[in-house]
Amino acid sequence: METSAWEATGILHRSWLTALATVALVASAGLASPALAAGQGHGTGTVTVTIAATAQVGTPSGFTLKPGLPVTVTGTGSASPDGTHYTGPNGVTFWCATAQSDFLAPGLPCFALVAKVGDGPWVMVGTGPVTLTGSGPLVFGYNDQLGAFGNNAGAYTATVTYACQPGNGYGDPNHYHCGPPGQK
Repeated sequence: METSAWEATGILHRSWLTALATVALVASAGLASPALAAGQGHGTGTVTVTIAATAQVGTPSGFTLKPGLPVTVTGTGSASPDGTHYTGPNGVTFWCATAQSDFLAPGLPCFALVAKVGDGPWVMVGTGPVTLTGSGPLVFGYNDQLGAFGNNAGAYTATVTYACQPGNGYGDPNHYHCGPPGQK
């Protein structure tokens, strides 16, 4: 039995309607990306980095800041400069208030979570939130006396949060990207 041109057109028409209905159902059920469903076209990305108190030269985050595009950083965890006395990411002020010139980040709190962007100076992160700007690789550190990291223990965790756009973003300096086009 052959299908007439009129019947084939009807079958094709019903197939398209079914496909459109499926797309509408998925979007209304919240299965599509919320940012894209809302028409905003952006979202939030995060990078989490563990900073061991034994890492003397700092810990690369694997994240590179772009000019004019800030990130927000928070810190958690506990670390020790001697394996016995633990502090949080804000460091200590009762024992060693300000790091001397022989520390990773002189002038900042001792044993604190610190960060630097590219060739910029080390800055205090602590528990945050702290907004960082600049251009270049983001590096975190444990602010201890250089050469004295061997007896340290523990770690801090830094969470980097940034606004991003869908897409892979290769070569796009205007914003950060978070996934393939159409995904977060």
